[in-house]
Amino acid sequence: MNYVHIDEGVPLITDGIVIEINRKHLEQNVTFIGFTRKALIDYGDGLGTTPGVDVLGNLKDDLHAFKDRVKERVAGPEEVGVILPCSENGFYNYFAGLRSVVNDCKVQGRIDQWILPRGEYIFALLKQRILMHSFK
Repeated sequence: MNYVHIDEGVPLITDGIVIEINRKHLEQNVTFIGFTRKALIDYGDGLGTTPGVDVLGNLKDDLHAFKDRVKERVAGPEEVGVILPCSENGFYNYFAGLRSVVNDCKVQGRIDQWILPRGEYIFALLKQRILMHSFK
């Protein structure tokens, strides 16, 4: 595919995924609650082609199971995946979270919190197209 330009607010369908890019100004900080995992910087190399544990895939599974247990703290369907620095060389931290109903909420236990500061952002909306197959 030789697509060079994508229009803001216009969905692009490619390889079974729908991508839509939008600009948005946030008037307030937005709090996300979820989980953080450490991953190797070269984590994606060989992904889908070599056997092994999908650490970030497992993180998403944990997040979705968590979402069912804390519905009262979740504000809609918005999810976020954020790559954060790690103090250990050769690694990064990946935060997967759900938008929280309260900004600057106090979280306890094994739940992590990440705050998106107010400001101007470009958001990428990603949706996976599900193709239905019939087997006889």
